[in-house]
Amino acid sequence: MADLQYFGSMQTSQGDVSLMLSIDEDASSVGKLICFGNAAFPAMGAEVDILRSFHEWKVSIRHVYRQANQRTYKATLTPAEQGRLMGTWAWLRPMIGGPSDGTLHLQGHWFDPLDQQHRAVSLYPASMTQSVQAYTCQNWEDFKSWAQRVHDAGAVAFRGQASNSWRLETSLHRAGRTNLFRYRNETLQEFHSHLEATGLHIDVENPSDFARMVALAQHHGLPTPLLDWTQSPYIAAWFAFSDVLGEKVAKRTDGGVPLPPEFVRIYALTPSFATRFTFASMPGLDDLMPFAALAKVTPRDNPRLYAQQGRFVVTNLGNLESYLVHLAKMGQGEMLWAADVPKGETVKAMKDLALMGLSAATLFPGLEGACRTLRHQMAVQSRSAPPDVSLLPIFASAAVPVGQPGQLPV
Repeated sequence: MADLQYFGSMQTSQGDVSLMLSIDEDASSVGKLICFGNAAFPAMGAEVDILRSFHEWKVSIRHVYRQANQRTYKATLTPAEQGRLMGTWAWLRPMIGGPSDGTLHLQGHWFDPLDQQHRAVSLYPASMTQSVQAYTCQNWEDFKSWAQRVHDAGAVAFRGQASNSWRLETSLHRAGRTNLFRYRNETLQEFHSHLEATGLHIDVENPSDFARMVALAQHHGLPTPLLDWTQSPYIAAWFAFSDVLGEKVAKRTDGGVPLPPEFVRIYALTPSFATRFTFASMPGLDDLMPFAALAKVTPRDNPRLYAQQGRFVVTNLGNLESYLVHLAKMGQGEMLWAADVPKGETVKAMKDLALMGLSAATLFPGLEGACRTLRHQMAVQSRSAPPDVSLLPIFASAAVPVGQPGQLPV
């Protein structure tokens, strides 16, 4: 997938301004640009046209958005402002090199018709990854000790993923969508119509109702800018290991040399994250800043959320882990902890979690959860059962000496 989100800066007559450019894979000629981070330059959003060739990009402004009273709106421009807008454009060229060798980034200039000046612009892809330093657990018991330590240290939420190589990104970003202006105005409006048709009334102007609608969309499979978290490290571990059960068991060797072991990952949000990013309700999806927010959503009409002790992080960032690690390096405190657990511990972990009362039947109320539980039981039995000699080729049993049933010849 091509890079769909970029961060960088541009020079202005009032000093440098930070930029975030978000593009959708299915509409790559249009993007959302937000400018922020300079007190003398009020935060501003713009819908931009992107004309690209192999050698260069030309970016021009179509509409301007501003924010007031926590609401984002399309700005009404004076004729003079409209004239300046039509004459503002940026010319960018793909370049190799940057913070890390071999990085493809965009560099160029933009033209300000107000003073007829060309000023520098640079943008770097969000895929440039800064990763959290994870604790490597030796086994399942080691993970349980880690979970107790971070819980005692004030961890506020946990998330499990079936691979430690996966990025911490939302289903919406994995689907190739990063433009939340478009998502809110098109996709969620259509989803709201479907909800109304089922008899479920949602007031989208009410922040609590809006959050409930997005949470329902998440739990029914619609890509959203939400990441599922839970207040329990063991529920997070269940989600990580339950996905492993669906993988095929295969010998992992390369020329007779075993490959490095694979791991699941469990993340934990720290007290510093909670202090900075906790909100009573979900923020709007069209904020004119990069954002991540830990929001508690009512479980009304959503029994899964209640059963899973669910919390949500809503974000417009395509690489949340990199952003949080960057904040820590800037001296704003650790935001994220993580532990990696060998996938070879899957059967032991799932059996232990079942003894704790954690299964698909308890986490997914209804027939779907019951069927998931039975499927997991079958997978655990298959992985933990010893080889059955009755399944060996029939000619092998024919060679068993008389009087020694069940013993194969040496």
